[in-house]
Amino acid sequence: MLDSKLTILEIKRLIYNKIKPAFKDSHPIHSGTDEDLNHSLIFHVYDNIPKYRKDGYLKKGNCEFCKTSHG
Repeated sequence: MLDSKLTILEIKRLIYNKIKPAFKDSHPIHSGTDEDLNHSLIFHVYDNIPKYRKDGYLKKGNCEFCKTSHG
């Protein structure tokens, strides 16, 4: 299970450490820079708005970008 406080780049580093043998040594992902890692591993985050418990129900928090609720 992943820690919910990890950033996208930290998750990409964890994934990279598991799959790095799949890449050739000449692949840019092996350069070690965050930019190359970020461009080499792409995944879609469907919903990363945190949830919290209130009155016995799970509710979505506010979006960290627009500061509003998305349902």
